[in-house]
Amino acid sequence: MIEVSNNSSDKNASGVEERQKSRLKDSPLVSSILIAILTGIFLQMTWIIGVQEMVGAFTSDIPTILFADFGFRMTMGVILVFLIIPLLFGYHRKDSPLKEYLEHMRVKKEVSITKTILMGVLPLLGFILLMLILALSTGIFNPNPAVLINDYRWLVFFLALVPGIWEELAFRGVILSNLEQRFSPRTSVLISAVLFGLFHFSNLVKDDLVSVILVAIMATAFGIGWGYIVVKSNSVLPAVFIHYAVDVVLIGPLFVDANLVTDASIFMFAMGLTIFFPIVCVILAKMLFRNEGSK
Repeated sequence: MIEVSNNSSDKNASGVEERQKSRLKDSPLVSSILIAILTGIFLQMTWIIGVQEMVGAFTSDIPTILFADFGFRMTMGVILVFLIIPLLFGYHRKDSPLKEYLEHMRVKKEVSITKTILMGVLPLLGFILLMLILALSTGIFNPNPAVLINDYRWLVFFLALVPGIWEELAFRGVILSNLEQRFSPRTSVLISAVLFGLFHFSNLVKDDLVSVILVAIMATAFGIGWGYIVVKSNSVLPAVFIHYAVDVVLIGPLFVDANLVTDASIFMFAMGLTIFFPIVCVILAKMLFRNEGSK
């Protein structure tokens, strides 16, 4: 009797678990909000528990501290995207293998390699050109490659991998694909972009409110452009590359002299990028994939 009861309990528990996962899959908006919240928690965990401070208690070497922080954030990204989210949606089961999950994220899709590369490179070139124009027009242009050596800014080539990979897989990979199960591609792109912008409020654990609001607005706009690229190209890889490269160029910064920056100039510079870069992304995606359907 006890054995039968236990088996029955196990089956009931399994049934409840599967129904919960089914509800998540059938409720793309709810699941997308949940994933956005989890992404904020996992990728900001380093600031929540103070990883840099803990490592700093053992060494004062800046690269060592930043690489430890980088390793921790990369690990949290792996756990979130390849463990927590698959468990929530049931992709760990034998009938829902990892391959299906990767395809859901548009990581393994039959797409043109040439177009995928161009879709990553051309928007980056457009972004750099926009930065040059805006920096010149606002009077803050002063190219100085040596800035990468100063203050260990060369580490940005490693640190930018965290948002470039994990934010894109979460938002333009899982979330955007989830939303498309219920909404049109354009609506899905817009909702995922808004969630991406709201996700940046998790930066309040380390930044002031005004900076966070400005970054959130820019992130929402960029999210529209990157989401449109993913939908048109049917691949998340161009967005991963663009996001990574844009963060490298912005955080560098290779074309902006901080000594020349004023509140007015940086506001105009940021708003120019916010308005025009998504337009560049949409135009290039339409040009490269004009025969891929009217999305």
